[in-house]
Amino acid sequence: TVHVVHAVGGPITSVAVERQVERAGIDGVRAGRVAAVGVGPVGVQQLVLVIETPGARDGLATDQLAQAVRAAVGEPVAAVLTQRALPVDIRHNAKIGRPELARFAARKLSRSRR
Repeated sequence: TVHVVHAVGGPITSVAVERQVERAGIDGVRAGRVAAVGVGPVGVQQLVLVIETPGARDGLATDQLAQAVRAAVGEPVAAVLTQRALPVDIRHNAKIGRPELARFAARKLSRSRR
């Protein structure tokens, strides 16, 4: 499902990871706008966090933000990305579009290796 990252070490629930980041009170992280997604094939997915950061460019987070997010999460984090606005269900303005964000993360990470 889109709420579970299927990592090598076992399943990671996205909501639990998102709450860890929100509760950490990291500068630049607006509560409620964090998404944890899996990138890669099921069973070997990598945990990627996407942080809504108005005014930032879409892509890799700053080193400072990435370090703070990794310190707040109890799981290995492959990458931290920023996006100006996370995609949400227009009916609720809260349900984050994780499948869309997983595709965004995969595209950004594949470009960053070149």
